[in-house]
Amino acid sequence: MISRYVIDSIELKREKDPREITNYTIDYSILFGQRKIIKKDKLLEVEYDFVISYLEDIGKIQTKGKIFFSGTLKKLKEIDETWDSDISNQRNATNTVFSNIIAVIFD
Repeated sequence: MISRYVIDSIELKREKDPREITNYTIDYSILFGQRKIIKKDKLLEVEYDFVISYLEDIGKIQTKGKIFFSGTLKKLKEIDETWDSDISNQRNATNTVFSNIIAVIFD
């Protein structure tokens, strides 16, 4: 279960004046990085890098941070070991990042 979410950095970059834009495409990507189990807190820490790109060189929003899964050490080890083969945990992490970033951007 995802118990915490931390944003370490946010970068907003605009290349064009929004009043000049009539048509654009939005794309996004998320990359998950290093994972480590924090035994004393019973957490699995997963680093991420999330980018929303406004194509046609309009701009981008990039965030980096960490997601923490909580549970028994056995469960955390299972999540860590099956991270690449079981996409359900990656999907949950992606949904958490996406919904929190959208909330921060529009807040």
